[in-house]
Amino acid sequence: MAGGGRRVVAGSLLGAAFGAAFGALFGLVLARWLWAPVPTPAPPPATATAPLSPATATGSPTAALPTAGETPLQDEGASEESLVVIGALYALDGDLARAQQRLAGLGLEDPAAALADLALDRAAAGQEQVAVDLATLAAALGHRPTGLLAYVASPTPTATAMPTLTPHPSDTPFPTLTLRPSDTATPQPTRRPAAAVAATAAPTDTPLPPAPTALPWDWWDHRVDLLEPPVRLAEAQVAPGERYWRLVRLEWWKPGEGGNTMIYVSTLDEQGRAVWRQEVVVEHGDAERLYTDPKPGEPYGVDYPMGNTLNSYQVFVGGALPSDRVTGLGLGEYLGGLDHTTFVLVFQLTRK
Repeated sequence: MAGGGRRVVAGSLLGAAFGAAFGALFGLVLARWLWAPVPTPAPPPATATAPLSPATATGSPTAALPTAGETPLQDEGASEESLVVIGALYALDGDLARAQQRLAGLGLEDPAAALADLALDRAAAGQEQVAVDLATLAAALGHRPTGLLAYVASPTPTATAMPTLTPHPSDTPFPTLTLRPSDTATPQPTRRPAAAVAATAAPTDTPLPPAPTALPWDWWDHRVDLLEPPVRLAEAQVAPGERYWRLVRLEWWKPGEGGNTMIYVSTLDEQGRAVWRQEVVVEHGDAERLYTDPKPGEPYGVDYPMGNTLNSYQVFVGGALPSDRVTGLGLGEYLGGLDHTTFVLVFQLTRK
């Protein structure tokens, strides 16, 4: 009886132990398969890029915009092509204000210098016409390196750029003003005795129509801005309504364009007709007083030969009325040069 009791107790203990082990094993199985832990994602690998701004991290549409003080990067090739197009448009319409507006849209620090540099690059690449367009616009903006002088285009006269020179009061036909001198022998300065001048009639004092508000864009040959030193215009100081002699055209010719050391001057009345026996002053140390008169085969009233380099002569219309003055005239393209160049000046009687 005692032995049987011990077996019962031992069996109970063994069953309890076996049940506990089985329950623990069963719990592990449930934990493994039913409640498996969610794996933690690994952090992204480190990169060499700078940390993103909060706007970029959140996917905001403003993330790509530059912050204050930053300048968007420009495509160099695109900027160059834009300059080429702007130069070509300026060559077609001659509208400097519009060209400046177009250049402002490119965000360039110095548009004139950029045009000049690109003109030299395109000239070296054999793109002659492109270089001429770019250099001409750069010169109009005031950029005047010597290397650009050969590529600045001569102004092309328009239908209103130059009035026809008609003798007045004579009825004899007279040639119109052209851009090149004739092949006749080089004329000498024309002078008139003081007595003959006193006997001639001055321009009448009849009322004049208002002066035009603006001259044609090509009335001033911008290549003279590139000379060293440049040729300048000193405008007459007159009050509104006052009559004066206004410079309405300046041309400059190099030796290959017909330059022959001459200064040609013509004077027009308010209707664009030639005014003869009008005093013209050329200052070169002393003041030389010349007088316009018709010459067969020539459209100019005065011709004066230069013998000195740039910055040696200034020219204006003499008489009782104020006149614009052109200063710094002379031979060559730089101070000391004596290349045979030519200047054409046309003054017109105008009311301010």
